[in-house]
Amino acid sequence: MDSELSSRLANVKERVEAACSRAGRNVESVGLMAVTKTHGREVVREAREAGIRVFGENRVREAQEKFE
Repeated sequence: MDSELSSRLANVKERVEAACSRAGRNVESVGLMAVTKTHGREVVREAREAGIRVFGENRVREAQEKFE
């Protein structure tokens, strides 16, 4: 997996955990969605390998091409 992607994902997870801690909220109650607009199949595959299971895409045609 791309080290930049894994680093950015780790940073987002840390920020979510910190926000949940401040709010007194269980981190398990928060979902993470990866937005793939302007990113190709390879990035989607890397994100999936990193454990992301929910993806958002702006255009149906692009989603169909990426998420076969």
